[in-house]
Amino acid sequence: MVGGLLGVKNIPNDMLTTLLEFDCTEQKHLRPDFLSVKHHAIPNIQRLSQTRCTAGDKLDIDVEFDYESSLNQNSYNQNSK
Repeated sequence: MVGGLLGVKNIPNDMLTTLLEFDCTEQKHLRPDFLSVKHHAIPNIQRLSQTRCTAGDKLDIDVEFDYESSLNQNSYNQNSK
């Protein structure tokens, strides 16, 4: 969504209209409503822009992240597909 927010001015209007009008809940292969760009993209981007960081904000990073465990989990998920 961040890329979309920052780069939306570079998307041609006809393509942007197609994207924002697409509703995956009305297609041949139905998908859940929460995946619908038409229903959720604009509100999600608005919430994202309202909660963005500003100069002076502090960022707390979890230093207890287990990188090796994460790699093992990701390779398991890729191999199981």
